[in-house]
Amino acid sequence: MAAELKERLGQLANVANTRDASGEYIFSGFQGGIQAFAQDNTGAWQYQGDEGQRVLEIDDGVTVPISDPGKGIFVDVPAAISVKNLSSADGYVVGPTLINEDALRSAFGPGQGLDDLTVSVIDDGAGNPIIQVVDPRDPLTPLTTEPPSPPPGQEFEVAGIQMTFEDAVIGESFDLGINDKQSIFRTIENLIAGVDGLVKGAGAGNAEYDALIAQSLTNLDNAQESITLKQTELGGRMNAVESTTAFLEDSGLYTKEIRSQLQDVDYAEAISTLSFQSFVLQAAQQSFAQVSQLSLFDRL
Repeated sequence: MAAELKERLGQLANVANTRDASGEYIFSGFQGGIQAFAQDNTGAWQYQGDEGQRVLEIDDGVTVPISDPGKGIFVDVPAAISVKNLSSADGYVVGPTLINEDALRSAFGPGQGLDDLTVSVIDDGAGNPIIQVVDPRDPLTPLTTEPPSPPPGQEFEVAGIQMTFEDAVIGESFDLGINDKQSIFRTIENLIAGVDGLVKGAGAGNAEYDALIAQSLTNLDNAQESITLKQTELGGRMNAVESTTAFLEDSGLYTKEIRSQLQDVDYAEAISTLSFQSFVLQAAQQSFAQVSQLSLFDRL
């Protein structure tokens, strides 16, 4: 499985480093001469372009983008909720799983926006370990859990997220990554590392492996959505190009017709017609001059 994932990762890199007909990288922003994605000294793929967008004028006042920054498509992809900064010798987390997105958004105060949460095992005052969840921006106000004050090992829900903190003791904690972003490359790289390195077994091994698979699937779904949105945007650009092309073709046809009329004119006939029209114009002018001098008093 890891070998196939590595092959897919290479194919993704080839797509992300696509060039246009002039040899420019289309996902490097303004830096068309720089490869959009390259591996660093650890082998991880990193974005090397900027966030600019090159455009091309296809008609007077009509421009269309001819490049896109790869950062917005492949890098800034919303990531699944994840466990970070776990400070526990033997404890591990089963989940976390988002089951109610509305509850997640309403758990934060107005104007605060989504942010990480800290999950800790504390003393309830009687020596019993219970789980407490806080927003680090307001550490004195614990979030409501269901059931209230669950002990380690019991499944609970907070802010629409379901999880279990197994084998944890007082003083241990971890952070929930709520609003993180992760590149498609990092998602696949983490999946490869997990498939190669994680030891499945009882307890923590199975939980970590299951969490890796679930988070990777969510991240890949988010990446697919990011790409689909860009494809929709490209469809709008193609419509603009097609309508402009049709307009220019019609204009070209009309211009060709006018030019043909000028090139195919019968000069003898044209001169004769012009002479006749000049004669008629001269006669009309003379008649007008005579009529304009007439007066009713001349008849009295």
